[in-house]
Amino acid sequence: MRDSRDQNYESFLKLYRDNENRIFRYILAILPNYAAAEDIMQDTMLVMWRKYDQYEAGSSFAAWGMQIARFGVLNYFRKNKSGIVCFDSEVIDNITRHEDSKASDDGVYQEALKVCMEHLPEKSRDIISLRYVESLKVMDIALRIENTVHATYKIMSRIHHALLNCIERKLAKGEVV
Repeated sequence: MRDSRDQNYESFLKLYRDNENRIFRYILAILPNYAAAEDIMQDTMLVMWRKYDQYEAGSSFAAWGMQIARFGVLNYFRKNKSGIVCFDSEVIDNITRHEDSKASDDGVYQEALKVCMEHLPEKSRDIISLRYVESLKVMDIALRIENTVHATYKIMSRIHHALLNCIERKLAKGEVV
């Protein structure tokens, strides 16, 4: 009995780790508030683990996770109505379809990201490294770069936008294959 549970756990973790970034990107596409998106991602992972026995092996784990995340985002919008632009379910469905179509292009996006990272100023690369390589929280990054949390979020937002614009330019020009 214990071996079966351990195998189930290992199977879930492998699928989760392989799809975590894609699910998180989906959440950020709907809710571009990084802190809230991180919270929703954690809640999504817990729900996915609790309902893992309902996951159909062989089907898209990412799509299943994005559906669970979608409910988490909608719930967040319901709870935090003031000051938040809320998408209707049709817009969220369109984002979901867009994410599904991008799945096959992930390698191209990753290559474009590498190229664009090289073009960032050193300080920006360092901040991205602190966040995604060292997995520091924004508060810890703010302390490290001697800035406020709010200002650090703004800096990271500008970096993310610069990377996104660069990636889109590279892909539109066909510079990355």
